[in-house]
Amino acid sequence: MAINFKLADRFAVVVEDPMERDWVGWDDNVDLDELFDRNRGVWAFAYDRANRERVATFSHHGVIKMVAEIDGIEEYRYSDPTKTPKRAVVGHVLRSGPIWNAFIGTEVDAHRSPFTYIPDPR
Repeated sequence: MAINFKLADRFAVVVEDPMERDWVGWDDNVDLDELFDRNRGVWAFAYDRANRERVATFSHHGVIKMVAEIDGIEEYRYSDPTKTPKRAVVGHVLRSGPIWNAFIGTEVDAHRSPFTYIPDPR
């Protein structure tokens, strides 16, 4: 399995962001490493399940456009202690190889959830 994060077009972050980003989403004119940094969190996924995954994919308009290898999960807390902490994947972008080849360009489901677990086609 892999975690697929569904990205919208680039948009400004207008609420508190524990990662201190000013924008998130997909932008064809931005380097993949920066896109990974901007979109790797903050998500409300379960630590135990996500920590078992080794691949993260990022889709835009239903097609996987970026693949990353997961090294771990980190937690981010809001300044408001009543808000539930969120998580982010830690890892690095892949640009070639068998994992990249298996996922890149693959169509993904249209579920409303911002992230889903998808089968590894390998």
